Amino acid sequence: MAPAREALVRRSTILLGVAQAALWGVLAIWVSTSPAHVAGLTGKRYWAGIAVAVYTLSAAAGALLGGRFMDRFGRRPGLAGGYSMIFASSVVISFSDTWLGGVVAATIALGFGAGVAHLGRGAVAEMYPPENRARWVGVVLLAGTAGAVGGAPGAGLLASSFGEASHHAVVWLSAAGLGLIGLLSTAALRPDPRDLAVDVAPTSGGERRRPLGEMFRQPPLRAALATVVVSQMAMTGIMGVASVVVHDHGGTTTASAVVVSLHLGAMFAFSPLIGVFLDRRGRKPGLLAGGAVSIAGAMIGAAAGGTLLFGVGLFLVGIGWSVAYLGATAVVSDVTTATERQGVLGVVDLVTHGSSTIGALAGGFLLDSGGLTMLGLVMGAILVPALALVVVLREPTPGRWALAELGR
Repeated sequence: MAPAREALVRRSTILLGVAQAALWGVLAIWVSTSPAHVAGLTGKRYWAGIAVAVYTLSAAAGALLGGRFMDRFGRRPGLAGGYSMIFASSVVISFSDTWLGGVVAATIALGFGAGVAHLGRGAVAEMYPPENRARWVGVVLLAGTAGAVGGAPGAGLLASSFGEASHHAVVWLSAAGLGLIGLLSTAALRPDPRDLAVDVAPTSGGERRRPLGEMFRQPPLRAALATVVVSQMAMTGIMGVASVVVHDHGGTTTASAVVVSLHLGAMFAFSPLIGVFLDRRGRKPGLLAGGAVSIAGAMIGAAAGGTLLFGVGLFLVGIGWSVAYLGATAVVSDVTTATERQGVLGVVDLVTHGSSTIGALAGGFLLDSGGLTMLGLVMGAILVPALALVVVLREPTPGRWALAELGR
């Protein structure tokens, strides 16, 4: 990498890392406040679930449409537009303490903007060659951990100094401030990350932008999609019932919070190390290892006789999810060009958001009907077919696939 280009890439990586931290800070605030707020406004507890569903569907739409937009017009305008929606929707929610319609409308906009903003990881991946790609995505995801862990507590601490009457407004104005940071960071991406992209997988038709169906006929892309989808489903299925399981084992609310926090840490804290593994050893062995860790975590969770073992299982599932998430992002960059990449990543995120909903619903049903053992066994079993797709792949060197694997 030439010195001048290297400086531009590192600057863009830092800006995208700051934006990701801001994004996860807003999401932490939303998760910790909005579902309960909506339920309180309606007087119906099930509205909390509706709020989550509205957000998830909006994020899925944002990922799909935002990805296609960014392939046509660039990463900077797409990402800046996503963070603009996050900023504006946070302001609306801050003034909607008693207005249900405003909260719901703003949640739709927030979800859409977040779905677009999540694609920032693809902008990082494409700026680096395959041998460095995954580790730098991991570094950016690690930056997001700061927002995920500190966003809600920081906003709450700030709001406490203004008094109870203005608590809601201050919390969401804090979220708006984070959205503004994300907006300014992405608006400063010059040149556009697409113009810094490293393409090692040219299409068979020159600069032709391939249809999505043609791209997803590539075995590495199909395997990566299947792996991240089932990993997401298994993770949300088990995480979604964590508080219930801990309570059933006699654990306290504090114990439940610790278990979930450790799981979230496992999802992000090891991202740079996982990225190094994927770059040095390859995407294929990484995805297989991540799937094995997820299966082990699900099995330990299934056999758990107490909070400690269940926590260990959920921790391992978080690590497995991290490998799948990073590995799939790297594979997308490996086998697509700059005019295709974000659209493909948007489809991956669209399907992944859908699997989250299915996993959450299935987790509660399985726990209620067959207990923790049934939940763990099923969530471990769904990973096996996806890993079978990975086993048959051929990856001569990390991030570079055999021509047959690319449909050529």
